[in-house]
Amino acid sequence: MDQQPRFLVTQLGFRPSSPKPVIVSAAGLDSDEITVYLNDSMFRHQRIGGSMPPDWDGRRFPWPFDPLAGELVPGTSTYAALDDRRTELQTVVCRRIQTRWGAFYEGNLTSFETPGIYALETQSGMSVPFEIWERTYDRLLRGYLVSTNAQRSSDEVAGVRDSDYEDDAVRDSDGLQMPAAGGWFDAGDARKWTDSTVIHLGALSMLVKHGPKLLAAAAESELEWGRDYFLHIAAESGQVPDNIAAGSLPPGFDMSTWWFENHSGTALDGSGSVPTDGIPGTGDERRALMDVNAHAQFLFIREHAEAALAGHPVRRARSRVIAERAWRFIEETGHDGRTLFVACEVRAAAALARLVKPSVSLDRVADAARACLALQVRERPAEDDGLFGFFMETERSDGFRSIGFSCEPALALLDAARVLGPDHELYRVCIDGVTSYIDDYLLADAKSNPFGLPPYGIYREPLYEDRQTFRPAGGGLKVRTFIAPWNRDSIAPGGAGVVMHQAYLLARAGRTLERADWSAAAERLLQWVTGSNPQGLSLCTGIGSRHPVAFSTRTLKVPEAMVAGHIGLPDDSPYLATSNAVEWNTQEIWGVSFVYATQAILWLTSADPD
Repeated sequence: MDQQPRFLVTQLGFRPSSPKPVIVSAAGLDSDEITVYLNDSMFRHQRIGGSMPPDWDGRRFPWPFDPLAGELVPGTSTYAALDDRRTELQTVVCRRIQTRWGAFYEGNLTSFETPGIYALETQSGMSVPFEIWERTYDRLLRGYLVSTNAQRSSDEVAGVRDSDYEDDAVRDSDGLQMPAAGGWFDAGDARKWTDSTVIHLGALSMLVKHGPKLLAAAAESELEWGRDYFLHIAAESGQVPDNIAAGSLPPGFDMSTWWFENHSGTALDGSGSVPTDGIPGTGDERRALMDVNAHAQFLFIREHAEAALAGHPVRRARSRVIAERAWRFIEETGHDGRTLFVACEVRAAAALARLVKPSVSLDRVADAARACLALQVRERPAEDDGLFGFFMETERSDGFRSIGFSCEPALALLDAARVLGPDHELYRVCIDGVTSYIDDYLLADAKSNPFGLPPYGIYREPLYEDRQTFRPAGGGLKVRTFIAPWNRDSIAPGGAGVVMHQAYLLARAGRTLERADWSAAAERLLQWVTGSNPQGLSLCTGIGSRHPVAFSTRTLKVPEAMVAGHIGLPDDSPYLATSNAVEWNTQEIWGVSFVYATQAILWLTSADPD
């Protein structure tokens, strides 16, 4: 019998000091509390049921065939009795709670810190095995490297796929060829988005400098592979393409007004993602979109400035040169002031200001930070339980929301504070802005669900309110934990990128500002993507025991990848497709989430991640 897990706990495991919530589905159960036992993973309690020969002792074949059939006999686990080196059998009482996502049983094993491989057991089932180990997150770091390597373009990946797209691209602006072989795909298709792939450089740079030594060589190899591609795609002017091979805009869309909840990619139809002969100059080259996207431009600058501090010395120098050239281009071009652009501008300026012999002044960073601060709601609403600390779009037209970059404004303030220093007049203002965003917004609304999941975003005048739930946020605004499925552009991507960006912010700010509660909240979010969610599924294929069916149009299964994750049902409860009928919204692999998970882990575990 294939029993679906009732235990909604991480399938990866915990560090000894990690929060260790025990959440059990209440489906089919009606008692006020249940007792949960913690066993070594290969041991379990005896159960009464079925018939067997009267002289059968069960030492080699423990009846029944189904090890979870029959009634559990409390206290009969052999785990604690094997020898005197075993830890005493742990139990936790989980009490029933009623939430807006339904009923659950909730308990806690945080005080248990003994390393080992364990499973939880109760009358109705067992959890999948998990580990308590100080370096348990190394498994995710390794998974990030494996999946990123498998997403290489123009390179054969053993056991995954053949080499592809070895030819150049053609710029749509002037028809000129540009070297475009290399780099990574960001999802399950064959498109290359600048904004969502260049961010690998920062994560890989962190791994090279601060990650486990056994992963450093692979991280540096991957860093140099990606850096080489990005150094080639920038034009002499310093402009970088928005994407390569993303296709065309559907009727009614315009690149100047693309949906700020997402990067520009979801609007394009993917028509350029077709096979080529791999030979430059034969006429089937893919198209590079050269529309000026300030978001992609600023991310390119920031990530190259970060990469100028890691890896091969010659390429580090080239990263600095190209970052400064790209900065000069966007300084001359400018942007329209949407919140995403403002926040990314702060972060790019701060990254250049951190270089040895900075190429951007602190005054420039401070000016950009002031523009970002002006977009934050700092006043508590009249309602005592209202939310604040979040960011709005220009002139308060709507809440700032983003599937892939939701915490950019708060991270911008953190970046600004880091380079401005404690003596600058804006330092405390920036730190207070980060603190309010986390305490008064993220964690305040995370209390609305049993998994500690922060909100997706704020809405001023949400669409289709008669069809879907928007919870009151105070001040006439509304909030949702997940993206609203009924929206202007009929696009509802999964939210793992949001959750992992929040984990990164919480881990980094928790470490920087010595807030252990923020670090613990970051770990809860890492637990969410590794199994502590209502479906009890790990979103990281190959990490854990149970997963959604991953979706990719290019490769049958990209190893170790993270899927897009949950969207919200109309009532704002989490939905994750679990059938074999795959679709992209929740099941498509997406590298952005894993970038942020990696950065969160390094801020949680490294000796000196800054």
